[in-house]
Parts: sequence; C-alpha cells; structure tokens
Amino acid sequence: MAWLPAHEPGMGMGMGMAAEMLSAHRAGRTVVAVTAMRQNLAVLACATLIVPGLDAFDAWLAHPEAGG
Repeated sequence: MAWLPAHEPGMGMGMGMAAEMLSAHRAGRTVVAVTAMRQNLAVLACATLIVPGLDAFDAWLAHPEAGG
C-alpha cells in the first residue's frame, strides 16, 4: 500500500516511493495506491488498484474481491 496524500507529485511522491512501488509491481505483488493523483505516471504504471482515500482503502480491505 502506498499512501500518497499530496495532490501534486513532489515530496509526497519521491523517488523512494516510486522505487518501492516499482519493486513490488515487478515482484508480482498487489500494489494499492491511496491517492488523488490518478494521472501520475508512476502510480498508473505500478498500481494494481488506485483508491481516492483511506475510507476507500478500508472498504477495499473489507471486500477486496469487489475490486476498486
């Protein structure tokens, strides 16, 4: 799970977070990005699922079979 609360890339989406997401993606793990940055290239390329906030993430955790 990657929590990216900022609406703009920058300190909230540093190279470290992008590298961690890429590593998990390449390892075949489910990568859930909690962010409003739905057009960020790193998020789009690496996330299995993008949810807009922590409430949506909680709902997904309760019923992951439902998707996002």
